[in-house]
Amino acid sequence: MVLHVPGIGTVVGNVAPLFARYVSIAEFEKILEEVDAEVRVLIPTGYRQEDGMKASLSWIRDVQGRMYDFMAYPRLFIKGITKNIFVEKFHWKWAEKPAGWTWAFWCTEGNAQAWNSKPLFHDIWKSKNPTPLTTEHREADGEFDDITAACVEEQ
Repeated sequence: MVLHVPGIGTVVGNVAPLFARYVSIAEFEKILEEVDAEVRVLIPTGYRQEDGMKASLSWIRDVQGRMYDFMAYPRLFIKGITKNIFVEKFHWKWAEKPAGWTWAFWCTEGNAQAWNSKPLFHDIWKSKNPTPLTTEHREADGEFDDITAACVEEQ
């Protein structure tokens, strides 16, 4: 998540092992090169700069310094392969609960927390377990606009 940190400027909120922290854009570019990742820049449909500033402050307040949610991976995998069986056959509600620790985040979960907390309360992901795939689904639903071409220089 691109953040504006008062007194520092524009940085990237990076939720990665071991802890969530903001990094300079140059440092984030190095991280991306190391893992050979593709960057996409999405904004909520109807984005207003003042909302982005509020989400930035929420990320700094609620996500910065939190431990990376390692526990989510095995639980998301198990939930992914068993959810339909247990929910449809046995009507269990456990599949609706967060996959990992409630006090830790992974990347998408941290972004969702920032947008869906005080003062915004804008639940773009509409999920207790938002993942990058959830983001793709919300983009397909029209909840996000892709502005990558306007922000990223091809190399």
